[in-house]
Amino acid sequence: MILAVGFKPYSIVSGSMSPSINVGDIVYIKKIDFDDIHKGDVITYTIEDTAITHRVVKVYEDYLITKGDNNSSNDTHVVHENNVVGKVYFTLPYLGYLTLFLSSMPTWLLIVVISAVCMSVIFIPSRKGETYYERKEI
Repeated sequence: MILAVGFKPYSIVSGSMSPSINVGDIVYIKKIDFDDIHKGDVITYTIEDTAITHRVVKVYEDYLITKGDNNSSNDTHVVHENNVVGKVYFTLPYLGYLTLFLSSMPTWLLIVVISAVCMSVIFIPSRKGETYYERKEI
């Protein structure tokens, strides 16, 4: 539903925007015209394939200056129009932890192992030669 109206979720992995946006939160961003970005807006942009969510502190005709709320100084790079992914419209606290957890390799390995054990219990015949489903029919 949210993706259908143009919002895209991002999980927050650093504390640079604390306390307004915290590690483990999910922010929902939507594409916005560069001319509609104002001082104080929180935007997500990319620098060298890394997504960053920070607040706009200065707006110039061709670029923006941003800063994390929890950082003591402005970002060292400028943000050009082609770097902007979108503006943050709302945040869901803590739900990003779930996506971060599910995206880790040990989690998927654990899921595969548990699934394999469950499948073997259900479908591998017992000593009597019956599967779990055949035993249940009696």
